[in-house]
Amino acid sequence: MSKWEEIYQILKKEIEYKVYPPGSEFPTNFDLMKRFNVHTSTIQSAIRRLIEEGLITSEGNRTKRKVRVIPTRSHRKGGFSDEYGKKAKKKVLDIRKIMSKDEMPELCKEDVSFPALYYLNEQYIDGIQVGVSCSIIPHIVSIDELEKKLKQENASLYRSLEELGHKPVSCEETFIVDLPTEKDREELHLPKNSNIPIIRMVRKTFDSEGNVAEICHLLYRADCYEFHYRFDF
Repeated sequence: MSKWEEIYQILKKEIEYKVYPPGSEFPTNFDLMKRFNVHTSTIQSAIRRLIEEGLITSEGNRTKRKVRVIPTRSHRKGGFSDEYGKKAKKKVLDIRKIMSKDEMPELCKEDVSFPALYYLNEQYIDGIQVGVSCSIIPHIVSIDELEKKLKQENASLYRSLEELGHKPVSCEETFIVDLPTEKDREELHLPKNSNIPIIRMVRKTFDSEGNVAEICHLLYRADCYEFHYRFDF
């Protein structure tokens, strides 16, 4: 193990054990050079790895860095209906009727009937963005009525669908854990060049008659969620 890797491992453990509390200022390169008695390039290599892993963030001034703040982890159990733990607050970015596939964002191009409702929002826990979701709701319900309901304060998509006679009763989810692209970092407001893992999920929900009630593409920060699934054999 090289010297910079050794220093990186020491600093990583100190962050994990909250020697440097979340949100606190991280030691400068000069302080670390004095502590470990090494050249600046050695410290820079260790710092670069900590930034790439998202353990510390740069405030624009390279000499000033802070320990990353991780919000309270949200626990999800087997789909949308049994979600528990601290729930995220949402911020609606866009909600509108789409009349054809040409109007649909590339991410959400699916085989759905039109008109449909496009519903885009961000999720926050402890004031930190943890996810973004893009939902397409086909016209199994009145799109105009659904749009009106979702524009109300503290609106819930699934509660609104239930009120309109199409309560979601089941869902299927497909997800992968990945490293973020530059676009992912922008959408989740992650530190530049960080490698905080992300979760890409596609969820389809169904009503009691088996109709697709929603197709949703979600992008989560993987460090902010814990998923629990149980399967029968």
